[in-house]
Amino acid sequence: MSDEDPGRWTGLGGEMVASLSRLQGHHGESRDRLWDRVLLGLRLVIAAVLLAAAAGQLDHRSTVIGTVSAFRLLPAGLDRGVGDLLGFVELGVGLLLVIGLLVRFAASVAAVIELLYLALFASADARGLRVACGCFGVGGPLGAAGSTHYPAELLLSAGLLLGTLLLLPRSARLWSLDASRRRR
Repeated sequence: MSDEDPGRWTGLGGEMVASLSRLQGHHGESRDRLWDRVLLGLRLVIAAVLLAAAAGQLDHRSTVIGTVSAFRLLPAGLDRGVGDLLGFVELGVGLLLVIGLLVRFAASVAAVIELLYLALFASADARGLRVACGCFGVGGPLGAAGSTHYPAELLLSAGLLLGTLLLLPRSARLWSLDASRRRR
C-alpha cells in the first residue's frame, strides 16, 4: 500500500483520511456536473446566436450578399457565394450544437466563423470602411452619417470565440446525442 492509500491508516486517523478522500471525490463529481451544466448553457447560447443570425441572413439573402461585397475582401464572384452559404452554415452549426451532435466539430466550425468575423471587423475598421455588420440579416454600406458598431461586434465575436474554444476539449454530456452514442 502507498502512503496515499487511506486503507493503510488504522484507527480514527485512518477513518478521517478515508472520509476526506471520499469527500474530495464527491466534490470532484460535483464540479464535473457543474461544469457540464455550464458547458450545456454555453453550447445553447452559442447555438441561439448562430440560429438567430442564420434566420436573419436567410430572410435577407440579397442584403447579406451586398454586405459581404461592401467589406471588399473577396473577389466579385466569391462574395455572392459566401453571402449565399453563410446563413446555411450557421444554421447547420447551430442545429448541431442544440442537439449535441458532433459538438467538437460544430464548435470548431463556429470558432473559425468567429475568427473570420473578428478579422473582418478589425480589417474594415482599420481601412475606414463604414459597413453595418449584417450579422443578423440587415447590413450593408453606411452613409457618411451612419455609425458602425465595430467595437460591439468585435466583443460579441470574441466572446463567442472564447465560448466555442471552451467547448472543444470536453465532450458534451448533457442533452447530447454525442453522449447517447457513447453510452451504446
